[in-house]
Amino acid sequence: MIKRFYFVLFCILLVFSIVGCVPARRSGSGSSRYRSAHRTVPRHQEHRTIPAPQPKGEDEIPIPPVIPDDSEEQKEQKEPEEQKEGQDGKRNGRNDNQERRISRWGVDGVSNLSMLDEACDFNFPSTKKFANSMAGDSPGDFNIGQVCEIFDYCFKNWRYVNDPADQEYLAKASETIGANLTGDCDDFAVLMASCIIAIGGRPSITVAWGPEGGHAYAEVDISKFGLPSVTSFISNRYASKRLSSIGHRKSMDGRIWMNLDWWSNFPGGKYFNSTHSMIYEWDGSHWKYVG
Repeated sequence: MIKRFYFVLFCILLVFSIVGCVPARRSGSGSSRYRSAHRTVPRHQEHRTIPAPQPKGEDEIPIPPVIPDDSEEQKEQKEPEEQKEGQDGKRNGRNDNQERRISRWGVDGVSNLSMLDEACDFNFPSTKKFANSMAGDSPGDFNIGQVCEIFDYCFKNWRYVNDPADQEYLAKASETIGANLTGDCDDFAVLMASCIIAIGGRPSITVAWGPEGGHAYAEVDISKFGLPSVTSFISNRYASKRLSSIGHRKSMDGRIWMNLDWWSNFPGGKYFNSTHSMIYEWDGSHWKYVG
């Protein structure tokens, strides 16, 4: 009797066990898919942080894949070619996309000041780098050795190229460096002046006219070193010239300026023969016209 009771109980438990394992169908779907026992959020909200609005009459809609933003590297690759070319120009010492405001000498001395401020771009990275690379062969505070290093390199590597016919064009120092040291006399003067400013010196630029035509050249203020000391240094450095004096001038304020004319072949060479001129001196922040 007891065995029959346990047998019946076992059968009942077995039936209930079988019935409980059958999953319920999704209501109204007509589908044989089973409801997931571990789903805790509605299907349309899975893998989303912000739920999207659902169209009426639809239980589910496809969720579009999330496309990540372009990386910085990909954005750089998509830059327009014109922009990249402009950046390359800047890296090589040029600013190809910027038009010059003034690029020719005026008869009025004062009118040329803004042109010189623009042309002598001593604080442009390529100009500063160029000046430093030359002056580094005579390290230390600003000294005459640095001036000579810059002059000698520019003089030996300079290739003279005229301006457009019947026109005048004054190139920026960075332009001249980017053009592999090509240009005419005023381009050389601007390059020398810019490099001197870049390493802590004080230059001047003279535009002169004489029997041989027009000309431009740079000078450097040597007052702090003294004329005898500079003359001795130049005479020793350029011993083959057998110099007893150097080309220099004294300004109205007593400053002493040494000639840095490309035609002179070395610092302190002979001055250009002129009948009249316009002189511009660097005052530490801007150019000023001194007559």
